[in-house]
Amino acid sequence: MTSLTDELEALQRRLKSLAASGAAQDRAGAERALASYLSAHRLARRPVRWASDAREATRLVAVAPDAGSAYDELIDAHVRLDTLLREKGGKSTEEQWRGAPEVALGAGFERFWGRVRQLVIGPDVILSVPWMIYEPRHTPDRGLRVSRDGVWYLAQNLIELLSSSARGFIWWRTANPLQRAVSKLRLRIMRDLLDAFEAGLWQFWATPVEIIALPRPALLFDEDEWLHSEDGPAVSWPGSDQCYYHLNGIHVPEEVAMTPADRLDPRLMLFEPNAEVRREIIRKVGIERVCEALGARCIDRSGDYELLLLDLRDGRVRPFLKMRNPSVPGVYHVEGVHPNCRTVAEALAWRNQSDIPPTVLT
Repeated sequence: MTSLTDELEALQRRLKSLAASGAAQDRAGAERALASYLSAHRLARRPVRWASDAREATRLVAVAPDAGSAYDELIDAHVRLDTLLREKGGKSTEEQWRGAPEVALGAGFERFWGRVRQLVIGPDVILSVPWMIYEPRHTPDRGLRVSRDGVWYLAQNLIELLSSSARGFIWWRTANPLQRAVSKLRLRIMRDLLDAFEAGLWQFWATPVEIIALPRPALLFDEDEWLHSEDGPAVSWPGSDQCYYHLNGIHVPEEVAMTPADRLDPRLMLFEPNAEVRREIIRKVGIERVCEALGARCIDRSGDYELLLLDLRDGRVRPFLKMRNPSVPGVYHVEGVHPNCRTVAEALAWRNQSDIPPTVLT
């Protein structure tokens, strides 16, 4: 018979092998695991409605009545059960603090899913009209009862739940029947979360009448595990048009990611406000093509630095400092400097000492 300690070690191995990509969809399995998880917290089982993507999940939760109260109910259940497990499990030891399974998840894995979540939430939106206008009686589509940020505040993220649940193993005890029962319940909760995540569930929302479930998106990475794809979106939900394009971990417009390098117009960098996206445009098309497209003329050179005159297509020819990125091979930066600069030394002095920030192109 497998001991509880053996089961704990098996769960730790599963934690260490968690991967962000390659999620197979097993909705029935995820629903069974979710029902068991809710039951462990003494919450009633509810039907599960699967959203096709994050956009649909946001809409469904926003119009769900009393979603906030259901969230509070679940949080209260978490706190109540965690308190009970700590009290019944006994005091933790220093060794247990050091060996808690939480480290198996790693802060990087949580931050990664946090970045995907931020993609979905998007930038803050400031409304120019009173929020009351969006109440149901004022809008034909019944309006949003919960704001977009509010929806994602109410979400139950499986990685966050796994982290907090794994931390609870610092109270692991099996010395007497009560402690063994507590440890068995801890194992069940962690197993339910792992089963649901491995079955393809990313986040869920509890409402009074149903659970709204959001599957994990399909993700593509480069060899350094940055979100990256040049022949499709790096983040997407199968069967949905909601997707995000990335190059080397940077969120870029579809045109930049999907256009072949030899057909991508280097002059796009002139109209791109984001410095990281400009860097990826240059990385993709190559610094030489950029310089050629902008009519670059080198007027001074020193080591890895060149001072170029570039035609900005706005009636101005201005100096820019071209420099090699010392930490990323093959990547160059081009920064605008003061119009009076005529040598690399003058450009570096202006760039490093002036109180006026340079116009950064990449």
